[in-house]
Amino acid sequence: MAINKFRKDMLVTALIITIAIFLIGFYLGYLLDNLRIDDASQLLKKSELDSESFEISERFFYLFTKGECSFDRLRLNELGKQLADMGRTLTVYDNKKLTRRQSYNDLKRKYFISELKFYNMNKELDDKCGKKNSIILFFYNVEGNEESLRQGYVLDILGKEYNDLSILSFDKDFDDYSIKSLTSFYGVEKAPTIIINYENKYQGFVSEGELRAVLNENKTN
Repeated sequence: MAINKFRKDMLVTALIITIAIFLIGFYLGYLLDNLRIDDASQLLKKSELDSESFEISERFFYLFTKGECSFDRLRLNELGKQLADMGRTLTVYDNKKLTRRQSYNDLKRKYFISELKFYNMNKELDDKCGKKNSIILFFYNVEGNEESLRQGYVLDILGKEYNDLSILSFDKDFDDYSIKSLTSFYGVEKAPTIIINYENKYQGFVSEGELRAVLNENKTN
């Protein structure tokens, strides 16, 4: 009887310890997710404020100096780099199993909308000033798409090398009206798909060499 009671006590103790470890791990994971969400939120908030600042200053120069293309281009390039950094941060978090999934999805939605807003501002500036820097839309798939990962890696390399290149990444299947409108407009049916300079469409993986050729050709035109 004593042995049976001892075994029973050991099983109960082991169960309690297991549950305690699970709860502590879950709680620590929740706290870590909060830090990740807060960190990404701060980055996105700064990007949104910079975007608003650009629009206001661009409007000011348009009204009082008839436009200042070089200044606008510099500011917009800086904003594009911030969005790229933000995108890399979200990609890292996307690979982790966050407990606050809905909060994270809301954050992604704000980010994609900010990217589309940037895309529109860049097109307006190109139309106004004539000189065009290269801009790439990258539609990817987060679920089991090795080609999307490879394409993202190539674009990261080029984005760091070309100072006048802006890369905007979109989850092709994200449930948002603006994303669906964008994929519908460009006829995006698979991932990865790349749109270069508003109209040149490439479906499937595009090598680093091919992209370099297109970007260098754009510089000479």
